[in-house]
Amino acid sequence: MNEPIRVVLVGAGVVAEKKHLPALRPLSEFQIVALADPDAERRSLLADRCEGAIAKATLEDCLEAVEVDAVAVLTPPSTHIPLVRQALQAGKYVLVEKPLCLDLEQAQSLLHHPDVSRVLMGFHLRHHRLIERARELLGQGAVGQVQGFRGAWCAPRPPDQSDWKNQRIHGGGAQIELAVHFYDLTRHLLRSELQGIQAYSLSAERDDETTAVVGRTASGVPFSGTFSERASHQMEFEIYGSRGRIKIDCLRFDGLELTHWGEDTGSVGSRLRRILQTVRELPIGIRSYREGGDYIVSYRRQWQHFHKVVRGDAPPLCTAADGLAALLAVKESF
Repeated sequence: MNEPIRVVLVGAGVVAEKKHLPALRPLSEFQIVALADPDAERRSLLADRCEGAIAKATLEDCLEAVEVDAVAVLTPPSTHIPLVRQALQAGKYVLVEKPLCLDLEQAQSLLHHPDVSRVLMGFHLRHHRLIERARELLGQGAVGQVQGFRGAWCAPRPPDQSDWKNQRIHGGGAQIELAVHFYDLTRHLLRSELQGIQAYSLSAERDDETTAVVGRTASGVPFSGTFSERASHQMEFEIYGSRGRIKIDCLRFDGLELTHWGEDTGSVGSRLRRILQTVRELPIGIRSYREGGDYIVSYRRQWQHFHKVVRGDAPPLCTAADGLAALLAVKESF
């Protein structure tokens, strides 16, 4: 039996506490050996939840104190690249949260690093089971030729969030926090690069509280999306094709719906089929609920994929080059 992968979490903020720690907790294939954060209280608080983990101020301190196989960079975006480079220089594998960074030159330079293949980008929605299923259906031609893609993601921010999340220059706002996921999903689902992106934002108390984007893929498919940190919760995506439509609601366990043109979705027969689908998927929903919900499970599946990457059993599903492509889309939209 393989020994667990020893990992350092760099960053003791909300992303680490509310997303990655719950995702990692049931996974015996990982051992959190250290947690790094300049805030002594925060790092100690989170380290206390990880049996045997030490708490240090910096990644360098952690690497000197314990044996490490992998590093998770969960800090504000402006700090990502130096930490990724430091981890790679030490011979470690790296999981880095989105976005890759805020500076295009930094991102482009990382792609020339000899060990950049050790980097997994943290676009966790690629690992969401409904997104995976939608990509399978698209690959099978279930909706015919894709004619358009639409997304809407609204995630209200608490008033006590970190100050940097309120400012675009530091990586905050709906464009960088939410729309960047949409750009990555568009590339991932439609298998094409992005171009011609325009964005329109509403900024009141914070930068880019709500943003709407339009663009097209290199293959000519138009896409659009609305993203907000003030509106009520929503996470939906819709793919329109010449023979049908795929609708994804990531907040519902039965949130994938495939319909074909000519189908009367409001008819009794159609509604009954939808109810039967919900009943069939209920065991999946119950299991997901017990495991923290599909959102947390997508993080867990990302970590399980990272395990394969570290063990050499799979290449990264989402690479540093993918991170650069999403960042380019953000920069083009500003």
